[in-house]
Amino acid sequence: MSLIKKIVILYGSQTGNSQDIAERLWRRAKSYNLPAVVSSFDHYDMNNLLEDNIYLIGVCSTTGQGDIPDNMSKFWKLIMKKNLPNNLFEGLKFFIIGLGDSSYEKFNFTAKKLFKRLVQLGAMSPLEICLCDEQHPNGSEGAFSKWTKKFWDILNLELGFNLDKPNRFVHKFKVEYLDDIKKREQIELDEPANELIPFFSKLTRNERVTDKEHWQNVRLLEFDCNTSRIRYDPGDVLVMRPSNLEENVKKFLESLAHLNLDLGKKIKIVSNFPGEFELDNETNENLIETVNDLVHKYLDINSIPKQSFFEIFAEVSEDELEKEKLMEFLTPEGQEDLFNYVYRPRRNICEVFYDFPNTCKNIQDLETLLDLIPAIKPRSFSIASSPHVHKDKIQLLVAVVEYKTRLYETRKGTCSYWLSQLDAINKEIKIPIWIKKGSFKLEYNKPVICIGPGTGVAPFRSIINERIFKYNLGDNYLYFGCRSRTKDYYFEHEWNEIKEKNSNWLSIYPAFSRDQEEKIYVQDLMLKNSEKIFDLVHNLGCNILIAGNSKRMPEDVLAILEKIIVMNANKLGFEKSDAEKIEEFAKKYVNNLSLQNRLQLETWS
Repeated sequence: MSLIKKIVILYGSQTGNSQDIAERLWRRAKSYNLPAVVSSFDHYDMNNLLEDNIYLIGVCSTTGQGDIPDNMSKFWKLIMKKNLPNNLFEGLKFFIIGLGDSSYEKFNFTAKKLFKRLVQLGAMSPLEICLCDEQHPNGSEGAFSKWTKKFWDILNLELGFNLDKPNRFVHKFKVEYLDDIKKREQIELDEPANELIPFFSKLTRNERVTDKEHWQNVRLLEFDCNTSRIRYDPGDVLVMRPSNLEENVKKFLESLAHLNLDLGKKIKIVSNFPGEFELDNETNENLIETVNDLVHKYLDINSIPKQSFFEIFAEVSEDELEKEKLMEFLTPEGQEDLFNYVYRPRRNICEVFYDFPNTCKNIQDLETLLDLIPAIKPRSFSIASSPHVHKDKIQLLVAVVEYKTRLYETRKGTCSYWLSQLDAINKEIKIPIWIKKGSFKLEYNKPVICIGPGTGVAPFRSIINERIFKYNLGDNYLYFGCRSRTKDYYFEHEWNEIKEKNSNWLSIYPAFSRDQEEKIYVQDLMLKNSEKIFDLVHNLGCNILIAGNSKRMPEDVLAILEKIIVMNANKLGFEKSDAEKIEEFAKKYVNNLSLQNRLQLETWS
């Protein structure tokens, strides 16, 4: 075997998918007795990459409109510094896996740029970049399964291990059972709330703001934040830790009745491989104290099982028929069956346990559960309140995820549905929260055009209220889209009150797509007001802020902005005969707005 210190597997993951692939690679490396480390990019000491004989594997997702995952942001800023020497990583061999969705314009932007940057800094990749695509019939697995075979073949040629005889999977965590211990004292902290030490905020309001007949349940939630640990600016994001629904926990525990779990038992989760496998923030002892905490607050039993789940579940199984079916799911020929069983109907882990009862009984400890089931990830929501207007309060506008598949039970969003069921009136409910800076960089000395269909209006309620009631600023232009004035026109009463107080403060253009025979969208109203928008953008130097679903809306709005420039090209000295030049100019014009931070997007999937 060639001299090798370690295989370093780093991930940038927002929802857990990249982390899952990174851990799969780490688990397989351990099965070949290869020295391997797995960590998020930001938790790893980058100086270690300057050592000799390291293989770097980077797994990263691209979120929204080309956004970098949170647990990769520090690394990204570091590696993108312009003054780094071009031989910094000379001798480093690396492999890059990107997770993305080709229906988005910036498909796998993070992975592509990282690959290019590492080459610029002297590193070398023995294999082409792996670009996983959610649009593939087999999802990310389509590209990854082919790429990973080449990857292990390359490593085997260089390191000389037996690909055909891997060892049994290893537990990544160890659960220590503790004797009776004193309740941890609640220490009063002055530092801002964060992921490891959140602020437990009381939920004071939880009401539906859409009509009862409307197809979607959208709720206005309010949190009591009378503490120095929670401070925010307009455009910021509230992050919270949700819990599992009680009904799901009950089904889960029924499937594992053979374990006789003592929910009150004190536990501590530790890494089985200190220095090689990092504990994620969700396993922190401040958050998980008992088995009850583990099943309610950590194990994401409502999640759709990934390929890694079936790899481990098949290895655990001792039932001949069930094991045969699970092994079939792992073959190239079985991918269609796996897709039809899990991904198309959105079957969750609880339901898979129910369908494979004998294999479920082969689970003998919490360590195996921790290998099988990912942690519940924090959820982020744009803040809909103004720190000046809504003193010591934070408000959110949350769309509840509920939908039907061919399965009998309705699919429910882990966080949004859980939130919708909380009784803020009759119970004292405290939720762990902290604040994350939003992507909007605000300039209060310029007019602002806000474009926010649906719940995308949330951050603009915060921004507009702050501009008006703290700084007494007018020139606020809001384009809002929904289905019906009477069913989902969020904050209509507030907008009208503002206009009544001072008509110069706010100009609002609501588009109701279903209130008339011909559908009207935000883009239609923007075109109707093209001259006004052009004047604001070109002559008054306004900023344009866009928020909402990242699927099609941002691209459609950007296309409309380009069209507005084309429609007003005569004011820029172009002749009608210059059609080709005008279109090219319009694209560059809108792109320059983005480069100057005058056009900003805050989008989510």
